[in-house]
Amino acid sequence: MSAFVTVTSVTIAGVTFASATYEFDGKEHSIAVAGVPDGVEVVYTGDATNRTEVGTNTVTASFTVLDEQNYNAITKQLTATLAIVEPPP
Repeated sequence: MSAFVTVTSVTIAGVTFASATYEFDGKEHSIAVAGVPDGVEVVYTGDATNRTEVGTNTVTASFTVLDEQNYNAITKQLTATLAIVEPPP
């Protein structure tokens, strides 16, 4: 007996990149893409991690599919904002 199996690449779904606002406390704050499966690499443009100073930064996330046998390429970029605001007086 023999069998043929066809494996079809899937489109990745459920990936999110949420903006965040933190009140200044001198600690490091970051934002990150959630829901990224193994086999996909995220590259951030803009400062997404270890931000400590008051200000706003727009971050873009791009994706590289390392496992092309199982996943379709991701051409969409996601954008989110990381903001650190002054505490109230």
